[in-house]
Amino acid sequence: MANEQKKAFIIDLIRDSQDLVNVADKLADQNKEYFDSGYNGGGADAIADADLAVHDMTAAEFTSYITLIQQLDNFMTNAAVTTGDYKATLNKMRRAPGI
Repeated sequence: MANEQKKAFIIDLIRDSQDLVNVADKLADQNKEYFDSGYNGGGADAIADADLAVHDMTAAEFTSYITLIQQLDNFMTNAAVTTGDYKATLNKMRRAPGI
């Protein structure tokens, strides 16, 4: 029984790491697209509150997610990371309607 629990634990962590790799591989590209497309504040096509109203969030809250992906990419690539309450950012995105 304990051996089966250990196997299940190992498999669970391997699956989670595979999910994490898929997300980590996208971070730099998403950040680059955000700025290259001018979606940033002051950009040519900035994401505004009106763009996010259907998702019940503000542009500032969405931008907090951009900061989170920047910091995750930093963490994954051994660059300096700025601490923050990133869990609060994820919680705002977690149940966003309109998805």
